[in-house]
Formats: sequence, C-alpha cells, structure tokens
Amino acid sequence: MDMDFEMIMALGALAIGLLIILIPIWIIYVIGLWKMFKKAGKKGWEAIIPFYNSWVYVEIAGLNWWYFLFIISGTIVALIDLDELTPLCSLASLVVMFFCNYNIVKKIHKDLGYAILMTLFPYVMIPIIGLSKNIVWDNGVAVSANGPIDNGNTNGQNNNSTIVNHNDTNPTSADTYSSSSKKFCTNCGNEITADTKYCPKCGSEIK
Repeated sequence: MDMDFEMIMALGALAIGLLIILIPIWIIYVIGLWKMFKKAGKKGWEAIIPFYNSWVYVEIAGLNWWYFLFIISGTIVALIDLDELTPLCSLASLVVMFFCNYNIVKKIHKDLGYAILMTLFPYVMIPIIGLSKNIVWDNGVAVSANGPIDNGNTNGQNNNSTIVNHNDTNPTSADTYSSSSKKFCTNCGNEITADTKYCPKCGSEIK
C-alpha cells in the first residue's frame, strides 16, 4: 500500500514538473506565432484559434488551400474512428508543414536548413522568427503554391521588368537600359533586374 502511494506521489510530482516546464514553452510559442502572423500581415489573434490558425498558416505560406486538409487529417480520422490511418495522417501533416515552412523561409530570406528546423522544432523556431527584429517578412517574394514542388504556379509579387521590343530597329534609350540591366540569380538562374536585392523566385540574396 505504501509502495503504491509513493508511486502515485512520484508520478504526480513528475506531472507537475512537466507542466511547469511545458506551459511557459507553449506560452512563448503562442506569442511567437502571434508575432509571426502580424509580420505576415495577419491579425495576431488568428494564431490562437484552433484549426483556423492552421488555415492561416497555409495561407501566409502561399500554398494551395487544400493543404490545410492534410494538416487536420489526424483529427478527421480520429472523429470517424479510423485509428489505423493515424500514422499516415501524422506523416502527411508533417510533410505539409515542411511545405509551409519551405515557402515561409523564402519570405524571410532564410535557407532550407531553417525550414527543416522549423518543421522539427517549431516551439523553438517560431518564437525566434516572430520575436526577432532582424527577421523581416517579405510578401514580395514569389513562392510555389506547392512548396518545394515547383510547377510554375507561384504566389507573390514578381519584379516587373520593362518589356523590350526586339522587332524595333531603332530601340529607345529605355529599351537599351532595360536590356543592359538584366542579371540572373546565381542560385536558380532566374532573370532579375539590376536593382534586385533578393531573387523573387528562390529568395536568395543577390550579391
């Protein structure tokens, strides 16, 4: 009897200890997500609404809307009592979160490693992105609506360049300037203008 009581007390103390650690981590994560949403042009409160915050996460990442269904697929199969599909849904959700983070790191001008860390350690990386003053959100970066699967369908603003009329035998000075000011991204080969600081396709810094 005494042994059982000691076991219960030990488990209770462990549970309290975990709560003391996990609750502050969760609070910091929510604050970080709130700040990140605001950087992306959304309302901070959208970060604290269950399920809806996942919808917004997909939206700010620039993915097709139906990726949201993969994120909540685990909840869906639980509600319809298909527990055997839970591992598959968990994997699908993780993959889609990586797709989201792949696009998000482009918008904050970070590299692939950042996307991997965001996917594996969101409770650390999201607060860093949201709270850091050095990380600025750039909605002008064009991203694929399918994350790393680039099918040519992009969301975001592209830098507009002056169209050169190659059939004009007497090009104007503006045409000549436009032609001579063309550059290409050293990372992905995308055509850019001379004053571009970040590639609108891959997000790499132009040096």
